[in-house]
Amino acid sequence: MALLRRAALANDAQAAFHLGELYRTAEGNPAGPPAAWEWYRRAAEGGQARAALKLGMMARNGDGVPRDAATAARWLQLASDLGNAHAMFLLSYAYRNGDGVAADPQKARSLLEEAAEREYPPALQELALTVDDPQRASHLMKEATEHRRNNWNRF
Repeated sequence: MALLRRAALANDAQAAFHLGELYRTAEGNPAGPPAAWEWYRRAAEGGQARAALKLGMMARNGDGVPRDAATAARWLQLASDLGNAHAMFLLSYAYRNGDGVAADPQKARSLLEEAAEREYPPALQELALTVDDPQRASHLMKEATEHRRNNWNRF
């Protein structure tokens, strides 16, 4: 942890992300998720998309920080801008439901389509359930199943 901390303090975004992971998930760590927030923030501001996703999820779920839909949406937007398909998928729900952002069905659909284009299985499934063309829906479901099996640890 000391080496990760030193690297993170020297603006290594990847080290800051891993330090956040350790703080958030390590058993017996009294600091827990609240301590992870600062390291994830450093990593996200350094361009680490998964860290921005974690911040968005923590704020959305109240994991170690107060629930705040607007804060969640802001971090999910950054992760989405950095190309994270999981963040795009979650942000599509925020725009669909007006959760932390103004409701925007077109933006929600665009984010869902982008997440599906990046082969994110839940987005492919969700898209399959919303299209009018049965043939396309079937194709999307098959694709979701294949990507879930082949990329189970990618996201």
